[in-house]
Parts: sequence; structure tokens; C-alpha cells
Amino acid sequence: MAVNKNWPRWIFASISDHFKTVAAADNVPLLIEGIEDRTSDKIRQLDHAELRINGPVSKEPSKGFYILNVTVNIIIQNYMSEENAYNIINNEGVFFAGMGPIDVFKHGNGPDDDGSFLGCLVLREDLLEPRFVARFGQLKEDVRIRESMVGGKYKICLQN
Repeated sequence: MAVNKNWPRWIFASISDHFKTVAAADNVPLLIEGIEDRTSDKIRQLDHAELRINGPVSKEPSKGFYILNVTVNIIIQNYMSEENAYNIINNEGVFFAGMGPIDVFKHGNGPDDDGSFLGCLVLREDLLEPRFVARFGQLKEDVRIRESMVGGKYKICLQN
């Protein structure tokens, strides 16, 4: 059996929905890379986040049983000022705490997209750093914007 051609879309859509909910709960503007245009109002705001999803990468340890690995990165951008010295760290915390299990549903409008539950993405606890924060600081000396990233490595086990 081959992998299901819908798995990447269902995983991407479910991760996007999960982090949209996480961001909205704390009023953090979130842009979904590859879906929302970089000219949107969200990206024009100085304080915002951008979701990037890599994967899935699959392996088939036994016939018809798959382990899919996905990496989630959330880039956080913040305008530097004395009034908001901790805003970037607060936003890191929002997404760091949101890096928990993610339910995957069959989202879409195709014949296989019935909205049913497919499985659950869980953090890769077998890794040394299944979730992390990386701070890049001020990237350009003359631009008062700093960046950081919250990342997580997930897996889901599926049968086809």
C-alpha cells in the first residue's frame, strides 16, 4: 500500500487550524506561509508571527503502517522599544505552550474530505529537543526589529 495522497494536506490544514486558535487566544497576528499572502495586513504589522511547516517525512516500518514526521516553525517578529521589551518573549511563550498534541482531521472539499478524525500529531519525545525557542535578536543594526523562532518536531502513526 502506498501513502495516502491526502495526508500532507490534512496534516498542514490541521496544524494551521491549531496554531490559528493558539494565536487568536492571545491576539497574536499569525500568517500561514504558502496560504496567506505576504502583502496581507498581518505581515504589515510589526509584531506578528509566521507559521512554517516542513514535511511530512514518512517511513514504513511494516507493510501499510507509516510513521510521519513533521517540523513546525513559528517565526516571531517584534518591533523593539522600551515599552514592549518582553513582548517577543511573551509571544514565544504563547506558541511554546501551544506546542502540544494536534488533532488531525480530514479537512477539505474532496471526496475523501469528510472532516473526520485521522489521528494525533504528538511531540517527538524521543528527541533531545522536541520543542525549542531560538532567539535571533536584532537582524539589522539600523532596523529596530528582532526575531525569534519557536519550533517543534512532531510525529503521527497512520495505516493505509
